[in-house]
Amino acid sequence: MVTDERVQLLKGLSARQMELIRHCRCYRQFAAGEYVFREGDPAYSIFMVVSGSVAILRRTLKTEVEIARIGEGAVFGEMGILIDTGQRNASARAVDSVTLLEIPNPIELSKQLGDTHAGIKLVENLLCLLAARLRARNRPEAARVKDGIPYIEGYEPDSAKGLAEIEPHLPKGWFGIARNRRKLAALSYLCRQGDASDGFYYIHEGALEAIDESAPQPRRLGHLEAPTIAGEVGYFAGEPRGASLRALTEIEYTHFSGADYEKLKAKNPDDALKIIFAAAQLTVHLILRLSNV
Repeated sequence: MVTDERVQLLKGLSARQMELIRHCRCYRQFAAGEYVFREGDPAYSIFMVVSGSVAILRRTLKTEVEIARIGEGAVFGEMGILIDTGQRNASARAVDSVTLLEIPNPIELSKQLGDTHAGIKLVENLLCLLAARLRARNRPEAARVKDGIPYIEGYEPDSAKGLAEIEPHLPKGWFGIARNRRKLAALSYLCRQGDASDGFYYIHEGALEAIDESAPQPRRLGHLEAPTIAGEVGYFAGEPRGASLRALTEIEYTHFSGADYEKLKAKNPDDALKIIFAAAQLTVHLILRLSNV
């Protein structure tokens, strides 16, 4: 059974919010072979496939290579609005006659609607979609050991990226760093698979590994380097922790509780939208890294 990502993207929106969105979204039709967008184009919106199928293509030195084919119910184009460049990182071309539903970037959509909470909900739903894709693309990485501590070849603390590129665009002091900053020793667990998702974490220093402990033999899924966000996937999906997070080095972190996030949504939804948008951006960075693209 194919999951209808359109349902997930619009899940939890009120009848009023759905009515407002109907006035902002646009149905578009493309003939077989016609491009929806090309790699490098500015990214302004997300697309949902109503009917037909779409090929996702990447440019090579001599030609374009099809890397995916998606059909009815799929959502695409979200990567472009979340990656740093704000450009399409692939092309999309109609395989046959295609009908698409186009929705603006959730931040711009919120401005158009005059309803920030609708944008927040859309990005939370989008994060859940990205989380499912991340789980599908996770690949085990070879672990090595140095001085008794697992580490990842090529990891250097001073080359950490992720939130460092996003943080300047976030509201100052949004994680309450001064009051909740904590340390965790190397090889200790920040959370365990199956635990209740009571919020998410901002990692100031150090590195973590994600481990799937559901099988008899634990499997390493990937790693996170500070500064970054961790644990947001389970929280925003409303699910238990999908993986264990273990410190590769000593880490310094802030726990941002679900209660704090809900208070922020009520008090300052514009800041909450920036935070959840950043969490979605970080998830995209991890998907791209694991996909070697």
